[in-house]
Amino acid sequence: MAGTDRFLRGQAEALAALCGGANQVEAAAAAGVSERTVRRWLRQDLHFRKELSTTRHLALEAAATKLALAAEEAASRLVDLATAPASVGLLPPATRLRACQAVLEAALKASDQLDFEARLVALEDRLGLRDKGHR
Repeated sequence: MAGTDRFLRGQAEALAALCGGANQVEAAAAAGVSERTVRRWLRQDLHFRKELSTTRHLALEAAATKLALAAEEAASRLVDLATAPASVGLLPPATRLRACQAVLEAALKASDQLDFEARLVALEDRLGLRDKGHR
């Protein structure tokens, strides 16, 4: 049973590392396993791949939520910038405007990504691909 516990713990650590942006070599080091083991998990272990996909999706959802909340503030600031004199605020209006635009663009991209993911999952379910490990 100790070997199973180490295996599961290694997978959890590898998942955390991969979701944090680590490559396979870094994930293997974080998990205390070989790079080959991480590659095998990614290639052959449906549960591991599904857990990685789910974890990444949850992180993306959390980021999208933060961006959506920031988008409301950015939209308000865009209106303020459009109507306020240039002397208002510490940053030049062009800088603040670009920052607001970046937040709004990121929020829209995140929303599109979540919509795409949901549609892909529905399509895979409909085609029966998700249960066969084709993802």
